[in-house]
Amino acid sequence: WDYIYSNRSRSITQRIETAVQKYRKNRKFSSTRNQVFSSYLRFGGINTGQKSFLGQDGLNCDDADADEIAARRATDFIEENDDELEYLSDMQEALKIAERAKYELPNCKLFAQLAPGKFNKACSLIFGGELYGMFESAWFGEESVAKMIGISQNDADLTVKKVFGQNVQGELKQVPEASKKALFVEVIDIEPVPDSVTSDKTINEETSITEDITANSTNDKTTNVTIETNATECTMNEQTSLNDEYLQKMSVCAFQVSDAETITVYLEPDIARCATLGMLITADFHQLNNGRWYFDRVTNVYPSYYLVGEESSDEDD
Repeated sequence: WDYIYSNRSRSITQRIETAVQKYRKNRKFSSTRNQVFSSYLRFGGINTGQKSFLGQDGLNCDDADADEIAARRATDFIEENDDELEYLSDMQEALKIAERAKYELPNCKLFAQLAPGKFNKACSLIFGGELYGMFESAWFGEESVAKMIGISQNDADLTVKKVFGQNVQGELKQVPEASKKALFVEVIDIEPVPDSVTSDKTINEETSITEDITANSTNDKTTNVTIETNATECTMNEQTSLNDEYLQKMSVCAFQVSDAETITVYLEPDIARCATLGMLITADFHQLNNGRWYFDRVTNVYPSYYLVGEESSDEDD
């Protein structure tokens, strides 16, 4: 190995091909692991054809019960045999990203499927947004529309009344000039689910807010949301009860924008548990005249390690 890697006149691709040949020489791979391993190498520009490796597939794999997949074992093997490999740091960084991807990518998929959730859909229907007016021109029936968007008009009315109070539609309005369309944001904080919820944290359907929560929310500097004093009856509980579930706060801000405003939205627990710190989301954000935010039209959900590419010119299309 010292001889192989000391010959720097050979390209990194050629040297890795030689290392992989030696690695696979006395090992048998199952069909699935061979496909994973070959795909991993092909992605890195390494020739994985029969003429390169002359490897064999087999069902009797000696290390079939190993926790690491073939790609991980191969990179570990290369690391152990050459501490001075010029791309070693890149490989180690790639492995760290792969570890994060194991749980971030499934969470991104689930979040994209479930978001924005019942509460935010209700706000979009009632106050304005992607779903506003969906039932007004439902020529193929309200039931079909409700099934398509995941919420009925009646459910939307009940939801916002439970959260904001019975007079919500007469007191709350969307602030159109505050809306942020297709905003690319980063998740910076997710409120944990409380171990137990006491009665003072449940919603009061008559006033929609408890006094101690009102005092705390008006002095909360972390959310950067101003609550108007004349709209306190329609403010939201810190832990809002919604059909025996609780809405959790998720704070986001525009990605890589200095002094960006922090926006706090509310999610059902099954959606909030899919969100991860650093997750990147593209969505429309709307503000009510009481300072509260909701969102809809979720178009993109990316993991925290996502790299934003350079903008391409339309002239090249």
